Amino acid sequence: MPVKAMQEYLFKPLAMFDTNFNMVSPIPGDRAAPHGIGKDGDVVLAPMALNYSSQAFRPAGGAWTSVHDLALFLQFEARAGKLEDGKQWISEVNVLARRQPQIVTGLDSAYGMGLGINQKLGIQSLNHSGSLFGYNSTIYLIPESGIGLVAMSNAEQGMGLLNLAVRRLLELTYEAKPQALASLSQLREQVDNDSREKRASVLN
Repeated sequence: MPVKAMQEYLFKPLAMFDTNFNMVSPIPGDRAAPHGIGKDGDVVLAPMALNYSSQAFRPAGGAWTSVHDLALFLQFEARAGKLEDGKQWISEVNVLARRQPQIVTGLDSAYGMGLGINQKLGIQSLNHSGSLFGYNSTIYLIPESGIGLVAMSNAEQGMGLLNLAVRRLLELTYEAKPQALASLSQLREQVDNDSREKRASVLN
């Protein structure tokens, strides 16, 4: 029943036609395969079957989607529950209620209902990340400006790259101190070092 409700009351009205809960065949046609670091330190295909264990934790990790569909969802969030044609599909009161802090996660951060909330520098931002074996995703929204970001990776080490994308967005939007590009070089060096160390341990 919950799966049918999500399809009927959220995915279908938002035209999220690439989104479903099918673990065996998530998205028909062209789709990204999961990757991880193999025993010799190289990037290799990861077995999809590892992700089947996540079914016990649903709704966490339950939906498979695309960058396009996730962007549609983020736009819906930015419009506070309105569809693209302006129709109020979910009440603004209920949408905004999800942004109320419920659990404190840091000095300037908390968790609401399915959303992370950050209040750094007096600017509210909303976020959520997801990860399974070989996959990572993140959504980020600044409600006051309507600026957001959706990013995905099909590699185990991809989350670091997605976090840098969010940092770069803030640099471009608010002229924050540029750090993302320098951090990108450090991230790449770290990944290369980890691969070399793994390769060396196999040879020894």
